Amino acid sequence: MNAVWLASWYPNRTSVSNGDFIERHAKAVAPFLTSLTVIAVVKDASLPLNATEIFEEKNGNLTSYIVYYGRSRWGGILEKFLSVKKYIALHLEIFDRIIKEKGKPDIVHVHVAMKAGIVAKKIKQLYNIPYIVTEHSSMYFKEAVPNIYSAGSFINSQAKAVLKNASLMLTVSNELAKAINMNFLRLNCRVVPNVVDASLFYPDNVLQEGPVRLIHVSGMGHPKNMDAIIHALAVFKSRGGNFMMQVYGTAPEAIILKVKAAALEENIFFHGEVLQPELAAAIRKADALILYSNYETFGCVIIEANACGKPVIVSDIPVFHELVTEQKNGLFAKADDPNALADVLKSFAEKKTLFNQTMIAAETVAKYSYPVVGRQIKAIYDEVLDSRNVN
Repeated sequence: MNAVWLASWYPNRTSVSNGDFIERHAKAVAPFLTSLTVIAVVKDASLPLNATEIFEEKNGNLTSYIVYYGRSRWGGILEKFLSVKKYIALHLEIFDRIIKEKGKPDIVHVHVAMKAGIVAKKIKQLYNIPYIVTEHSSMYFKEAVPNIYSAGSFINSQAKAVLKNASLMLTVSNELAKAINMNFLRLNCRVVPNVVDASLFYPDNVLQEGPVRLIHVSGMGHPKNMDAIIHALAVFKSRGGNFMMQVYGTAPEAIILKVKAAALEENIFFHGEVLQPELAAAIRKADALILYSNYETFGCVIIEANACGKPVIVSDIPVFHELVTEQKNGLFAKADDPNALADVLKSFAEKKTLFNQTMIAAETVAKYSYPVVGRQIKAIYDEVLDSRNVN
């Protein structure tokens, strides 16, 4: 089977971690296909006006095209119009190259409907190739900042057209499917979860002595509620809590200042963005990962921590109940309540050795490893194409 992916998000030189979970999905399913080609088109303001750069990378039967383009000489609405036009044209240029080299693809798979889905709809019209959509974006949550409901009528109408014309809609969690159906468009959604690379994320079963060792991994934007984590850690410390937290991700200056203001500079340490092998090693040194989000579509770092055998301390929001079982692979704290989170931290400090690291890791790999999820995606492709042949 020959599949082409159109990725609205994908790691690139302007953002090395953007859509890295989509790249991992690609690595998961590629071994089950004859050929998988990923196209990601990225606007790069550092390029000269109207410039284009195309980078091709092959890894076995997985080929990725990362295409960069510069802005036009115009500004305002005209620039936005020309940018979208260029975005579509570059996708179609690479798609034509794929057809010449590998033949007509059997299926197109869009990751994040806007805006790569616009191209998939065009390809369906031109070549009669079906496409499916996997949605990862939190923009369908009304509490998200920003969200699709504030994006304007054009974006809304385009997104709805993309989803309506898809052969199948996939989401990474039931909660995201629920948000789409309740708030945006009634669709029959299937859930295919994110994946974890078990060759990198695995347990060492070493129990750490001394202070509680926490790790937090995120971009520390609004959804991650880093302010509440800092507040909770300050409360925990004031109650005699002994801890250290390693933070991975680009930290806004405001967050660093809040750590200083809370007198937690000797407890919280920032490391910036790192590649997955280094992150996995850091998780293995921790007692638990903390993710206290306001909202999420999934939470990849949860399954990465669990694959290392580490329990997680998470906010009590519905999506995390799809991943975490209380007392088994993690603990829940009432959402957006720093005092409640401080209570859970104290409880964890007293019983951190009671979690079964071997069991946590084994159950995580059984659900979210590359082969498991890769087979799920391949089975969906077969189903879509079989249905198309019957009809």
